[in-house]
Amino acid sequence: MRKLHTLLWGILLGCTTMYAQQSAQYTLHMLSPYYWNPGAAAIDQDLSLTASIRQQWGGLPGAPMSQFALLQVPLPQFRAAFGVKFENDELGAQRNSNLMLSYNYQMELGEAVLGLGVSGGFMQYGLDGSQLRAPDGTYQDILINHNDAILSAGAMSGMSPTFDVGAYFQSEKWNFGLAVRNVSAASIRLSEFDLKTTRSIFFNAQTSFPLGTSLLFQPSAIVRTDLTQIQTDLGLLIRYNDNIFGGASFRGYNSNSIDALGLIAGAKLNEKLSVAYAYDLVLSPLREVSNGSHELRVHYRIQQGIGKGRKPKIIYNPRLL
Repeated sequence: MRKLHTLLWGILLGCTTMYAQQSAQYTLHMLSPYYWNPGAAAIDQDLSLTASIRQQWGGLPGAPMSQFALLQVPLPQFRAAFGVKFENDELGAQRNSNLMLSYNYQMELGEAVLGLGVSGGFMQYGLDGSQLRAPDGTYQDILINHNDAILSAGAMSGMSPTFDVGAYFQSEKWNFGLAVRNVSAASIRLSEFDLKTTRSIFFNAQTSFPLGTSLLFQPSAIVRTDLTQIQTDLGLLIRYNDNIFGGASFRGYNSNSIDALGLIAGAKLNEKLSVAYAYDLVLSPLREVSNGSHELRVHYRIQQGIGKGRKPKIIYNPRLL
């Protein structure tokens, strides 16, 4: 489970290696599969921009704040797609950022598409030592002395290359995806200690089936694991006339604990712009000190992909020359 900065010392003291937290949580994960799987970049052959912001565990000091932005560019003439992802995640004194470039190759399987993708880029981790308090530290007014040989009283940061791989299958009725994020599980050097990042595996499944002529049901599931813990998210969206949608998402960490129940609402404002909002009801013990989580997603889509709409190449008939 994601740890607050006040508990960070349980990891730091007596160690020269610290393990990174898990990736940020997003309730609206089913709407942005490219965020966690490079194989899904522009799988629908649309040029698009997506931005999302999330405030988790509102009212709790040091609670996570997360943002990401996605650019997806289809390249149908190459049966491929290009993508850019930027993410920023803040948790108390910690800050994680990454910038990734993606490329995938899209194979046509009858009426379905299989995207095989890879992402590469850099991750940056920062730690503001002035926000931390050690059990043996001395703190008077602006004086900060942790009395620890490892932790600085100021800001520290480090950077490391990283890459992801993924496969994403999409048909009219089914979506499946499998991705590995941070494949190399690299270490980031911070002053006197190393940050050991974790490798994460993601699997998703989603289906769609109509109910009458106006309603479309879309149940989904996503499973993520670092090979130590497994977290499963279950979701259901109900779309009305392909313009308005709502639903719910249930998130748990393992069989012995649960995290949140998310309530989802959204709408397509026009053919290019759609918005979605999620509010999480906290079900874990944090509900005693948190008033919930808020998430907002804005998606702008240009329906014609790169290369679409061009005039066909003219082939001259030599008999008419």
